[in-house]
Amino acid sequence: MIKQIKNNFLIKNTIILISANILIKILSLVNRIIITRSLGTNGISLYVMILPTIMLLLTISGFSLNISVSRIIATNQKTNKYPLITIIKKACLIGIYSTLISLIIFSLTLKFISVNLLKQENAFIPLLLSMTIIPFANLNSIFRGVFNGLDNVKTSSLSTLLEQIARIGFSVVLFVIFYDKDLVFTVTITIIAMTLGEIASVIYNLISIRKLLKNTPFINLTKEEKINTKELNKEIINLSLSQTLTHLATNIALFLEPICYNYALTLNNFTNDEIMYRYSEVNAYALPLLTMFTFISFSIGTVILPQISKNKYSEKAKSLTALAIKLSFIPSIILSILLYFYSDKYMYFLYNKTTGSTFVKYSSFIYMFFYLIPIINSILISHNKEKSVLKISIGTNIIKIALIIALSFIKSITYKSLIYAIIISNIIYLIITFIYLYNILKFKIKLKDLITLSLIFISTYYVVYLFKYYNVNFIISSILSSIIYLIIIKLSNIASFNNK
Repeated sequence: MIKQIKNNFLIKNTIILISANILIKILSLVNRIIITRSLGTNGISLYVMILPTIMLLLTISGFSLNISVSRIIATNQKTNKYPLITIIKKACLIGIYSTLISLIIFSLTLKFISVNLLKQENAFIPLLLSMTIIPFANLNSIFRGVFNGLDNVKTSSLSTLLEQIARIGFSVVLFVIFYDKDLVFTVTITIIAMTLGEIASVIYNLISIRKLLKNTPFINLTKEEKINTKELNKEIINLSLSQTLTHLATNIALFLEPICYNYALTLNNFTNDEIMYRYSEVNAYALPLLTMFTFISFSIGTVILPQISKNKYSEKAKSLTALAIKLSFIPSIILSILLYFYSDKYMYFLYNKTTGSTFVKYSSFIYMFFYLIPIINSILISHNKEKSVLKISIGTNIIKIALIIALSFIKSITYKSLIYAIIISNIIYLIITFIYLYNILKFKIKLKDLITLSLIFISTYYVVYLFKYYNVNFIISSILSSIIYLIIIKLSNIASFNNK
């Protein structure tokens, strides 16, 4: 088996990414517990209210250079059309321009966003300091795109791991030192820690890039190479623009989420404090628990993208697609079952309160299928279907925003409109993209595998049910159930490494 893993790029690289992300998740979870418990409801509510704005800024300024650079370098390994150092230099130059433009626009609109849209004057200072994250995050994005394009996921993973360790370390230290400060200051600490984490990662990436380009001379380009460089600029910009527009559809929707939710519930006579609490109930407590293992799907998608870019519409692309879809269910099945039976236990264990646990319980099985979304997106992107993904994303996000407002006026739903809108829009998005992907590739998932996955789900469900029925401690139950689940996976051969 070890030999098979070494010879299988997908399994090998995915294991590297997943291993790094497991460490990141564990450390991030500890950090999140400390912050959530210490900030309290008001503090974490403010944090989750400003986070969509920060993510929107990162998306615009980042210009999706990580994906475009990864794809260009992956393709360039076959064609050798551009020198590697030229690709990096051009990407960095475009990144500088996008950073400067974004920061200027954001600085001019920051006050309006804080006071008039979010209706939170306390959000101004944390959002102002979030501007320091941008240049370092953009550099890291480009460097990781380089390493992913070269199939060097180890360096890319270590870069992310270092960023998270530094962020968590600085966050904890700063929070302990300034524990008795006011709400705005303590929320701002999390922003400062994010910047310091990005700086640590930039230093590591610069060292790694220097080693990579150690024997690459900074040559003067010929006239023909200069023409190719202009083509490279266009290629980077075109790819980045389409990717950014796709991401913007999601990030603008996330940005509008708290604004529309606030507006709708205000019309339903909810107080500002109630709105903040209900919003954090979903975004600070329920969703993080439901999406705990989505990093595995993102890891698979990140590894697949460069490889499928080299083998578009081929049998290899079809087999990789089927394998990736199958692998995405491995973590989601056990997580959904455990959350269904022990959502309140997990929530109290992590955050010392059961806020959002009801949402988690009744959404857990639906979210099991949402683990497919990152993989489907990556495969569609690798087949140059960015425009189609963009159209679908825009449509479903419009539906989500509309549902947030419309459902809030139904008496039996009101404040639950946010979670309902998120679930419904994700279901629509998943169905449309899955059918679209199938029509493109005509990939096959064996009936045997579908039956096996169903039997694995049913058997694991009843294992956890029995532990719950006999009042076994939820931690012991979770550990034993996971061990039994892994044994079932092994015996079923559903995660076989034989797919080359």
